[in-house]
Amino acid sequence: MRIAESGQNLINRISFAVNRLGYSKRTEQTYRYWIKYFLNYNRTTPAQGLCTEDINRFLQHISNRNKSASTLNAAINAINFFFKHVLEREMGQLDPILRPKSPTNLPVVFTHQEAMKILRAMHGTHRLMASILYGSGLRISECVQLRVKDVDLSLRTIHVKCTKGKKDRVTLFPEKLIRPLSQQIQWRKSLHDYDLSLGEGYVVLPYSLRKKYPAAERALGWQYLFPSAIARVDKTFNVKRRWYTSTRTLQKAVKRAIQITGVHKHGSCHTFRHTFATELLRAGYDIRTIQELLGHTSVQTTQIYTHVVKQGPNEVRSPLD
Repeated sequence: MRIAESGQNLINRISFAVNRLGYSKRTEQTYRYWIKYFLNYNRTTPAQGLCTEDINRFLQHISNRNKSASTLNAAINAINFFFKHVLEREMGQLDPILRPKSPTNLPVVFTHQEAMKILRAMHGTHRLMASILYGSGLRISECVQLRVKDVDLSLRTIHVKCTKGKKDRVTLFPEKLIRPLSQQIQWRKSLHDYDLSLGEGYVVLPYSLRKKYPAAERALGWQYLFPSAIARVDKTFNVKRRWYTSTRTLQKAVKRAIQITGVHKHGSCHTFRHTFATELLRAGYDIRTIQELLGHTSVQTTQIYTHVVKQGPNEVRSPLD
């Protein structure tokens, strides 16, 4: 998707605005995609000359392609960000029909038996990671970005940092994962020692910690617990860094296990997080406790799981009986 050079300069300003506001990398990628799409669609109009009518036309174009409500809302949020933080003006009032309301769908959940069946069909590191998703309620992005120091084996806790909404939280992990997590940490130490022997062993640090603690980027505690197979050159600093593993490999492994076990549900990695919440609710834990473990800003987000638990027909007797 090509845009004019002036448009490219505006796109580059998005990164600065995103970092200034503390948004995630994923949010930046989403905003860049939609803003680039929007500018390309209106390439005959200079960016400063864009108006509400141009936005409405673009959104109608997306709507005509049968995009979902969530996709359309993502585009609106990106364009609103562009006008407010890059062009520094309001985007105006949109046509009401172009502001769709996303349907409230209940999340798909596994039964405990289904979740364990899927985990038993997996092997090695992917099984450990999927077990953390279920046993600790982590998002897949939080799991792959765990660092060695985030796991406390003695307290059986995981410190999840810089999560969605830029909030840290502490969650638990099951006792049965103590041994495999300990083995993973030992293996990670061996890999890190090997990297150090090659003059490498660098890892990316959050924010400005690289300047404040220059030795930390080669310390074991800051290394990703689930690293990428290949260390790649960071051209900015001309060092080889080992990043975290790709989320795609875990997603594929979970999908494959679901197919092998014959669990006929539209499940994914995130389904383990949903199942974690519903199983805690069934066990009688307080909704506020579950909210803190999941890292939800509002308890209303957590309350959707109460509807999932209540929808079970076990205690309802059919009138036909």
